[in-house]
Amino acid sequence: MTGTQPEYFSDLEQFVDALLDMVGKEVVIAGGFGRPAHIFNELFRRAMADPTIKLTMITGASFGRPSGKSDLEKRFMDPFVDRVFGNLPDLDYVKPYTREQLPPNIEIVEDDHHLDDPQFATRVGEKMVGLLRRGLKTSSKN
Repeated sequence: MTGTQPEYFSDLEQFVDALLDMVGKEVVIAGGFGRPAHIFNELFRRAMADPTIKLTMITGASFGRPSGKSDLEKRFMDPFVDRVFGNLPDLDYVKPYTREQLPPNIEIVEDDHHLDDPQFATRVGEKMVGLLRRGLKTSSKN
């Protein structure tokens, strides 16, 4: 990135490459419902493929698109789910997270405060300060 001019990306993979180049391999991302799901998913995919990427995702809740099991449940749920979730992509981390199958380099932090709530911002800030302190300790050893 040059100066203060923003960069624009139309390719998600190029965006995540640039993000990782800028912030390094310790990434913290926060979001709520409607979060940047495409970015969450690409960062999750990268961290699953590369255990040296330490990914922390801070969110209000982790849930997938509900679905009915029986035909009756599906006929009731599907129209409702389509209206509520629309074209929002499923979050790839939800199933492994709810099954407690995340690798050690991926952490999900759930916080029940609204994204705009100062307590949520405090929680994100505390997490960032912890990462910065950990990074400073690591870099001072080198």
